[in-house]
Amino acid sequence: MIIAKNQKGMKKLEISEQLKDKILNMDNKIILFYGSNGRGKSTLKDLLINKNLSKNFDMQDEEQFNEIYNIYNSNDLCIFDDKFINNFIYLNDSLQKNQSKIIFNSPELEEQINNINITKDEINQVLSKINQLNTIFDEIEKAFDFSTTGTVTPAKKRFATTFLQGNLPLSYDDIFNINNEQHKNWWYQGLYLYKSLNMDYCPWCKNIIDNISDDIKRQISGVNSVSPIHDKLFSDKVTKKDRLSVLLEEEKINSVIKDEIQRIISLIDDSIEINKEDEIINLMRQVKTKYEYDKVLIEETILDLKKFNEIDDIEGINIENKFLQFEFFDVSSNYIQTIINDINNVIQRLETLKQAVIESNNQLISLIGNKENSINHILERLGLNYKIEVDKNEVIKNGINDNSEYIFLKSKNDIDVTNNVANTLSYGEKSTLAFAFFIQIILSNGNTNKVIIIDDPISSYDIFRRYTSVDILRSLGDATFKKMFLLTHELDFVSSVVKGFRGYLNTTPLILVETNDSEIEIMNLEDNYLPEIDLYKNILSNSNGHYSIVQRAIAFRQLYELYKYINKLPSNMPIYKYVCKLVHYRKDESTIGWNNDYIDDIRKIFEYFGLNYDNTFESIQDESAIFLEIENLYSTIVVKNAYQLSIEELCCLRTIAEYAVRTESISPNRFRKSMLSMWKITDSIKEKRLEEFKTLLNAIMHSDDDEIYWTKLSLNEYKAIPKYVIQQIIDIL
Repeated sequence: MIIAKNQKGMKKLEISEQLKDKILNMDNKIILFYGSNGRGKSTLKDLLINKNLSKNFDMQDEEQFNEIYNIYNSNDLCIFDDKFINNFIYLNDSLQKNQSKIIFNSPELEEQINNINITKDEINQVLSKINQLNTIFDEIEKAFDFSTTGTVTPAKKRFATTFLQGNLPLSYDDIFNINNEQHKNWWYQGLYLYKSLNMDYCPWCKNIIDNISDDIKRQISGVNSVSPIHDKLFSDKVTKKDRLSVLLEEEKINSVIKDEIQRIISLIDDSIEINKEDEIINLMRQVKTKYEYDKVLIEETILDLKKFNEIDDIEGINIENKFLQFEFFDVSSNYIQTIINDINNVIQRLETLKQAVIESNNQLISLIGNKENSINHILERLGLNYKIEVDKNEVIKNGINDNSEYIFLKSKNDIDVTNNVANTLSYGEKSTLAFAFFIQIILSNGNTNKVIIIDDPISSYDIFRRYTSVDILRSLGDATFKKMFLLTHELDFVSSVVKGFRGYLNTTPLILVETNDSEIEIMNLEDNYLPEIDLYKNILSNSNGHYSIVQRAIAFRQLYELYKYINKLPSNMPIYKYVCKLVHYRKDESTIGWNNDYIDDIRKIFEYFGLNYDNTFESIQDESAIFLEIENLYSTIVVKNAYQLSIEELCCLRTIAEYAVRTESISPNRFRKSMLSMWKITDSIKEKRLEEFKTLLNAIMHSDDDEIYWTKLSLNEYKAIPKYVIQQIIDIL
């Protein structure tokens, strides 16, 4: 039947009714499409995303049809492809901020940020009212500035005519009987010049001081006793009076201060002919001191309240309502009374507010830390020698936004490569980094209506990362998403997915086949076990004597598991439990021992896979020799560098890890009761630390449904495991 037609230059996408049901059935969670390049995988992905695709030019008048889109268009699509990788990495050669911030947009994180912001808003409302007082600070400070302001001649002249005369021995009228304002200004300007230029002659007639009249000599000499200009009150009495008068209308200033301001204004009016300057300055200083005292109280209150935005200081906050101590401002005014009440409310709720912010900040840091650790664990599992670091205080301070830089990428030796990712990481490493973030995006989004589309995720991965990525996808859990579509042209990856999800979720592997006229048909894909069967047969036959008895026991176990799965057998042969005892280092399990009847089981497996029976394999009956070999291997491996390990040693790494866990566990014999595996011994420190590498270690010696989702490891695939990963395991051991 046709499920799409006239899309992207193809006439139709046709499948059987049975396959359509498999694809659309919501119980079938994993759909895998395999086909070589150009077979239509990307077209299929586009059909999931878009209702209509570009048509071939000669089909413009034909109707388009897309049943796939009609079914899935209401879902939340999460797409991992080249576009995701490029958008994620290549913005200015660094991590793309908008993309990376998505990982933090979880409901829990938003809730904690909202809790913090609600508390901050409450504090900021108080701060806003307080800050409005700042609007009158400038006017107050200008009004009470008693230093001179003018530097040009007119300003100096005004200064001289208004104030300088008040400090001289004689007034202007004592010397001159001239009713002329211009002459008066000229006279005082001359006195000012005499003083400022340190002249030893009369500035008007140019005579030496000794040759002029006594009165003028007294006056000129008296200039030396005049206060310096910078101690004078001001240069323009009109401006000063105006500024002080404005303050009389300000309701936030108390009445006592206003009375003093009115007195200052009156003194300025009288200060031209009578010496009132010192009195004015002293009074202004007294009033300004009260203002500055109040200003300090305001600044201290603002500083205390602002500490709610600083996680490091919040626990030490102790707020006192200092507004009640005001001397300049009027505490009875409506505006300041409102602030006083708000601060009292904050004080009453101080401990609750502090605790709320502390708890929210701590939870926020914990949530961010968990996400940071989650991504880094994925990066470690994928063997990427880089880690991310999140500036948690930056998130707390500014929240999640497009502008802040709060995610950094560093090498394991702490070199920051955040802003040079494009030139530092290979394409495979960039893809791996993007994949780790993509997984976190899926986990952070609580929406279960997600349809995950992964388009050739392993095209640039090495074999190790291919299999690890399967395990990571499996670990998402079926409750995380509604449907997952995997598109690939790698047959090995198909096998990985099929076996990785076998027994866990319904998995439908499908193959894309191109038929006549560029039509695409989707067919079933059969399982193929031949490559791994050949691998284990080679180890078990040991034709060149290259493999140890422990490795051969592991190979026998894997062949048996394949034999059981292929033939859909419900139970195990008696030999199975005995081999498990050996390879899992169940040294003290005395209830299971060698039985000569096991030889028949061994022969059956050899014959089934076309192997000539090799009686040297019967040496597995010597338990003590095998356990000693495991112990010797352990002693050898733990002192080696990852680059020094031989393939034989690497193939036994899972058994070595089991030995290390069982000998360290407080209860090493707990497996006796119910045949518990290494991963169920929860009181071993090594077990907990090895958990991140569980899949890799299991893959070395398992292929059954219960233990392994990583399908197989050949000798070449062992070599592909990053030394960085192996070294971590050795360090733990």
